Amino acid sequence: MFLPVKRADCSDELDRLTEMVSTILAEATRFLAPEEANIPALESAVPPELRDLFQYKKVREAVQALYRLPYMDRLRVSEAFQNDIAFHRHIEDGGYQLSRLSDLPEAGGRALKTLCIELYNLVSAGVPVKGPARGRAFSSQLLRKQFKKVNGSFGRVCPVCIGEVLFDIQEGKGDHYFPKAKYPALTFHPDNLLPVCSSCNDPSIKGAKDPVDVRDTGSGELRTVFLPYLRAAKDEIELDVDEDCGIVMRPGPGGDEWTARRIENTDRLYLLSRRWSGVLEDVWEDVSEYARKQCEGCSSRRERIAVLRGILAGIASSTRNRTDFIKGVYCAWLLKKSDRELEEMLLYTPLDLPEVSSDT
Repeated sequence: MFLPVKRADCSDELDRLTEMVSTILAEATRFLAPEEANIPALESAVPPELRDLFQYKKVREAVQALYRLPYMDRLRVSEAFQNDIAFHRHIEDGGYQLSRLSDLPEAGGRALKTLCIELYNLVSAGVPVKGPARGRAFSSQLLRKQFKKVNGSFGRVCPVCIGEVLFDIQEGKGDHYFPKAKYPALTFHPDNLLPVCSSCNDPSIKGAKDPVDVRDTGSGELRTVFLPYLRAAKDEIELDVDEDCGIVMRPGPGGDEWTARRIENTDRLYLLSRRWSGVLEDVWEDVSEYARKQCEGCSSRRERIAVLRGILAGIASSTRNRTDFIKGVYCAWLLKKSDRELEEMLLYTPLDLPEVSSDT
């Protein structure tokens, strides 16, 4: 989301569940009159390792509910499903729009939502692989573990808030960027499932918020949001500190006409500016304490200013893409200040020392 990250390989296994639901919907639209689903026939039409999923009561009930819909409702649900699972090919398409649950016939939307969420809940503990390669092809734990491995240094931090998280030891969660309760067709989409820290996925932060603001709903809506794996915020924005000592996100040179709107939507979704600004007081204390200690032995103001700017430059460059990156943003902002402002902000007051340098 904020960081440009790669998908875990195991997330591709979820495509089989998308294909499974596609098969169910395709079979359901082959006849005009509502009728009972032929479960044995559906079982034979999906991969062997997924056939047992039809034995679960809620899955069977959801399938039967889809088959009992009027034909046009079945067709509408099927078309909406196919539209949505292709979203990754339309992120710059000015004519594309996702189908929300509220857009579907009530009974059809409810049946599709139940089917997709029940299937996901069943396999999140592990999609079995039969035959010589027995094991688990997908699980929420494997997703986090592989995500950490494939993303190197980025895999050790939350891709949204860059907070430290150990994805391979039950820490962090797989977040559906487009909530599965509102976009059931995207429940299994690999580009919609992103491991994030528990804070970013907390109901008080993102929860089930829609990434697309109501003001942006309509044709071309995907241009207004950053997207996991497909469009990273880091590539388009610059972080800065305002005069009230708060973190702000501004469009950078890598952005386009939609970047400002994407920033607004991301901040609405994850409250990043507020959360990052909340750590600035601690950052200031750390930087100020370290700066004062390093400047204790300085014999001139020129030397002291050189030490201060050297400290700030070092922190600004060494903290990029790390959990303490806000410290780097703050130090980069301080480097723009005059010599006197630096002394007042970090050392409280300029001391009377010889060799006064000219302010920058």
